[in-house]
Amino acid sequence: MGSEQLGIPLSQLEVTNGIINDTLNKMKKVSYAQLTKGKKIERHLQNVPVVKDPGKFNLIGKPYMHQDARIKVTGEAKFTGDIKLPGMLYARIVRPPSHRAKLVSADTSEAEKIKGIQIVRDGDLIALLHEDRDKVDEAIVKVKTEYSFDEIKVDDKTIFDYLLKSPSKSTLVNKKGDINTGRQLSDTIIESEFHNGYVAHAPVEPHVAAAKMEGDKITVWASAQTPFLSQENIATELGLPLEKVRVIVPFVGGGFGGKGANPQAVEVAKIARKTGKPVMLAWARQEEFFYDTLRSAAVVKITSGIDKTGKITMWDFSVFFSEARGSETTYDVPHSRTIAYSQRENEPQVHIFTIGPWRAPGNNMNTYARELQISLMASKSGIDPLEFRLKT
Repeated sequence: MGSEQLGIPLSQLEVTNGIINDTLNKMKKVSYAQLTKGKKIERHLQNVPVVKDPGKFNLIGKPYMHQDARIKVTGEAKFTGDIKLPGMLYARIVRPPSHRAKLVSADTSEAEKIKGIQIVRDGDLIALLHEDRDKVDEAIVKVKTEYSFDEIKVDDKTIFDYLLKSPSKSTLVNKKGDINTGRQLSDTIIESEFHNGYVAHAPVEPHVAAAKMEGDKITVWASAQTPFLSQENIATELGLPLEKVRVIVPFVGGGFGGKGANPQAVEVAKIARKTGKPVMLAWARQEEFFYDTLRSAAVVKITSGIDKTGKITMWDFSVFFSEARGSETTYDVPHSRTIAYSQRENEPQVHIFTIGPWRAPGNNMNTYARELQISLMASKSGIDPLEFRLKT
């Protein structure tokens, strides 16, 4: 396309950083963007492309240090929490004791006795601010609050029975053969139930964000895995067009899926707008473990069958309130079924924490359960676990 546009033979053209130019006259050039104009382009090669001469490689075969290796090792790398803005205030937010608690009242009079403390209120959001972070930590514990509660009476022992009994919608992930036929062909049936609790990401760097409002524009620095989603959420919350919101992501000190929602970015943006000053919000470790999006607690129930030779004849896999990712039957089973039970639409949230991705979402639980079941079947068959897997 570049050759056609420029009227120059292909052999006389080269590409550098997305720009096609004439090797004999660098002023004759055209960019990929100018050629495609945002449209989907489909072209078919008429000739076999010439393989590039390795002697012309610019990157392949040359050693390059990781660009941030040295500054991270020496401690020079700046993370969001290292940002220092002129006149910046440090913020802490008054948090409810549970996810279903509703604020009734908050008495900040004792906290306000600390010199320099500022209080910001935006609906149920109550933030304490000071130019000294230690003063904010001192003040936050002096706030007296009252909440109403709509608690789900579960604990780490009863959560799994609660999930199994909760209303859900079922989705058939995959099916092969007939489960009842498979059961009839089985000489041994093994039924198992596997549990997985809520898990926090616990990165070394907690959720951190800083914000500065200038006129009708806001800049937010955030330890975030999804800056564009954060930009959209901030714009929506503040009622600003996207072009008025800039999100900058310095180095991220651990995320593992937990820095996808980034509520701290929205919180600090709201506080900065209220105060008119630059604000830094860094979650405390307790907040990180309680208000982060956790990996979902889940239950997997598996009923499987084997014949006298140890061949798998039936596999019935059900996963409750975790993702179906990785739940596929990876072994050769003639009669199998996988069903995922999940949150119903327009129903109260089943999970007692806010949930989200945590390192290969769903795959953790499903692979764990599947492979344990396979090992149980190998044991029942009296066959080495590796040999059992290889023969299936």
